[in-house]
Amino acid sequence: MEKDLFYVVAYNLTGATSSNAIWQVEIRKIIELPLARQANSLGRITSHDDSDFLFADSMKGTLSRFNIHTGKSQIVMNDPIMKRTAGIDFGVNGIYAFGEYLYFSSLD
Repeated sequence: MEKDLFYVVAYNLTGATSSNAIWQVEIRKIIELPLARQANSLGRITSHDDSDFLFADSMKGTLSRFNIHTGKSQIVMNDPIMKRTAGIDFGVNGIYAFGEYLYFSSLD
């Protein structure tokens, strides 16, 4: 096998005929996130934008935007509701943008 090349098996749970398959997945680093403490969850901002994405930092309790072409990232949301609480090591850890709304989850 080649470096950063993986194979996964998948099945479509709808029961469609011939939905079992083996996929080849190539992984390569796009940018480093030196200021992130624990990057977790990644999502598109809109379905029409293939350049800018959001990611959650579960330790900082922030959301950041990054551009895959420029490599630049910046914190765009830093709200107390996304922070860690006593006894729980994670804050915001799941994000999903739909239309003009942003949804997130937290272990708290």
